[in-house]
Amino acid sequence: MARDGHSTAAGVVAPLWAVLAFTFVNSFASGITFNGIFFITKNVFGFSQVTNCLLGLVLGVTYIAGAMAAGPIMRRVHASGSGLSERGVLTLLMLAAVGINAIPIGAWMLAGDAPMRSAWAVWVYLAMYSALTGVLWPIVESYLSGGRAGGGLRRAMGIWNCTWSSALILALGCIGPLGDPAGLGLPGFVAGFGALSALMLASLLHAGALLVLPALPRHPGEHGHEAGGVGGRSVPESYARLLRVHRILLPVVYFVMYALGPLLPGLAEKALEWIGDRKQIEVFAPILTSVWLAARVGGFVVMGLWQSWHGRWTTAIAGPSLLLGGFGFMVLSPIWTDGMVLFWLTLAGLIQFGVGSAMVYCAALYYVLEVGSAQVEAGGSHEALIGVGYTLGPMCTLGPSVLAQMGVVTMATANAQVLALVGVATLGGLGLAMWQGRPTRGGRVERG
Repeated sequence: MARDGHSTAAGVVAPLWAVLAFTFVNSFASGITFNGIFFITKNVFGFSQVTNCLLGLVLGVTYIAGAMAAGPIMRRVHASGSGLSERGVLTLLMLAAVGINAIPIGAWMLAGDAPMRSAWAVWVYLAMYSALTGVLWPIVESYLSGGRAGGGLRRAMGIWNCTWSSALILALGCIGPLGDPAGLGLPGFVAGFGALSALMLASLLHAGALLVLPALPRHPGEHGHEAGGVGGRSVPESYARLLRVHRILLPVVYFVMYALGPLLPGLAEKALEWIGDRKQIEVFAPILTSVWLAARVGGFVVMGLWQSWHGRWTTAIAGPSLLLGGFGFMVLSPIWTDGMVLFWLTLAGLIQFGVGSAMVYCAALYYVLEVGSAQVEAGGSHEALIGVGYTLGPMCTLGPSVLAQMGVVTMATANAQVLALVGVATLGGLGLAMWQGRPTRGGRVERG
């Protein structure tokens, strides 16, 4: 197995510490948006649940576009003869991210005495930033997998999963305190932006990520494979079947996740009503929500240490079951209980939700990196499937939320309708996944 930073038949293997450092900083920055944007828009601009659902649709569609474009972009870059490398593209993406995060803040400043009129900038910002991150992560994943295979890839991937997911905990945890910048003792200029000040932090993080890039090689190493090492030509047929299964389960997981996303601010605040103080509830709601992110990190740790899941159906069965069960806990509990009981049930649901999502994500990424032969292309397909979930989730939540906003049904009833829609769609996805996992002829599968 190649050592980090050394040249082998697979090319130069990127130092794992550099990939992890770059991942952590960018995951922290992008997590402020992907996991905190609904809290920011609710608290700063007063967006309703319906508006947040529409915002979620924009996030999903543009992320798919970016992820699908990642491979073609790199092919054109290589064919252009410009000498621009994957590392060069990452540099340009970081510079662009710094500027894009400043769009809502700049619009807020230009709005003067009527800052609420700057809400349009959130839509522009989110569409551009989501597309950018859709291009970013497939390239990062190619540096992770390049030159690594088998046990080396599994170890690197396990650490990488824990790295990006732990950064998201910090990202979401900072949204609540940054919603009251004055209370943190930040300068008055920063405090005036309220929760939007979190986007200033994101810009600084992306700028800081530039410092790590010189440690990465210009190009990722060639990807090795489980069966034949670097340049191997086949993988076990069970891996190909499980890849097909998890390619369906991955968007199902993110579908459930982002159906829940627009609901989370309200559900978390409901679970914290026993505190009594409205300001404290707004601060602690994102922190409570981050529990599922912490549980996902725990799930990644277990998946990294427990190697026997490879080639088995455990993740395909237990992962979706835990995910949907946790979703049900959170959405249905407010209908029949409140106070501390509701808080503990919500907490239990968040933990289940996080562990279930970790199982499916970890397995999906592993199989696509082992079976997929193209580096950025494989990562792009993986991220595009995540984008499908980003898109379909808010669509599922939108209808019931509109009915609740019109007063046709109560919010509790709307949440129950969301659960029913998510349940039916998830069961359909599970059925399709099982169909995709049926045996095919032959014992091994050629990669192409």
